[in-house]
Amino acid sequence: IRALDTLILPKSALVRQSDTRLSAVFDSGVLYDVEGEATHENARRLIRLGVVSTGLYGTGIVSPDDSTVRSPGFVKEAILRGAGQLGLYDTALDQSFPILDHRNADEVCIVDTTLYNGMGQFVAVCSGEAELVMSRCSHYFENGRYVAMSDSVRKRLETVARRLMRQSFKVVAIASSVSRYNHIKRIDELHSSMVLEGFLCLEEPVLKDASKMLKSCRDANIKVILAFKDKSEHNYQFAKAHGFVNSREQMGDLEAIYAETADATEFSVRENANAEYLQSTVAYLKKKGHLVGYLGLELDEVPAMQSADVCFTQCDVLSRRKINKSVSLERHTGLGSWDALRFVCDVVVSKVGHDEKGGFNAVVGSIMHAKTIFACMERVLSYLFAFSLIKIFELIITLATGIPMVSALQLVLLGVLLDLPIVMVMAFDPPAKGV
Repeated sequence: IRALDTLILPKSALVRQSDTRLSAVFDSGVLYDVEGEATHENARRLIRLGVVSTGLYGTGIVSPDDSTVRSPGFVKEAILRGAGQLGLYDTALDQSFPILDHRNADEVCIVDTTLYNGMGQFVAVCSGEAELVMSRCSHYFENGRYVAMSDSVRKRLETVARRLMRQSFKVVAIASSVSRYNHIKRIDELHSSMVLEGFLCLEEPVLKDASKMLKSCRDANIKVILAFKDKSEHNYQFAKAHGFVNSREQMGDLEAIYAETADATEFSVRENANAEYLQSTVAYLKKKGHLVGYLGLELDEVPAMQSADVCFTQCDVLSRRKINKSVSLERHTGLGSWDALRFVCDVVVSKVGHDEKGGFNAVVGSIMHAKTIFACMERVLSYLFAFSLIKIFELIITLATGIPMVSALQLVLLGVLLDLPIVMVMAFDPPAKGV
């Protein structure tokens, strides 16, 4: 662990995803703060549509005791939590937006999509990354009317989205379209000419000591590589805000690994980082002579974890007092994965929590402790070796002259009275700053 010079980790290791919250809403050219019941009606309308896009209301709501329920994801949880705080997440939604069908984002359906029956029309509400959703929109809803998405309007909205991302917001675009069908099967038709309703701005709290830990890694010549599962403007703004990159050209993707004109070790960010890509990244870095540490969170990352020199994983910290009939270990977020991953990893750290001690901070802390222990062991061994040389010199003088310099009892007492205190101090005294 102490010799690692490269560390690969996902973005989730740097943020408290469980504390992601709905912070602001952009609608009709105005940015609204989400603050209690005083939130503007335009913002409330967009938040309702955000809840509809999740499909988790009405028939989408199931009993919390159902152990088959999986976490909907931090983005959806933040939207639902924000709507609940404003009194918008209730049974009235099912009456106003009766669900006909819902489909989560996948390789075919690029964004979360919910179809509902709206006064005789089949209306689809979608949510996803801002640039992805805007690329499928032909109109924009502004002040109660539909505006054609001209080049100037599109550029203005893209500028707004980038500005919000630079403020560390995760921007979720909400769009809608009218369908001729009562099911979500003709995906291309649904997503071809949508109306952009606005943006939901989510705040992802970054670990308090993340910048300090990143600086510690750089000072120790440890290169930190940040891995994103997708490719988006938000990823670039996040990486730039935390000093990983200075320009778009420094964002590495799959092609950079095999490019002959660029050294892939120069990239501090990996986008579209699926399991195969990450395994190729680890193999490439090891081929270049680097000692790689890898923080894996999912089962499909096992090959990449086993390829790394040291592999880490995260786990939930659960108190037995909190485990009752309504909380199942199997449905607790991520617990099933880590229970299997702990058998293939070298180090298990806690997940990012309110105490700010898990995730990336814990990984860097383990490296620092390994370096500290090794430095203390080096000092102890150096002292013992030097003191042994003195004893050997005394023995040689005694054999050569026949005059004992110290008796056997004195030699034992010197070892107990001098060696033991000095060795204990060296073993537990922290090394110099910068180790």
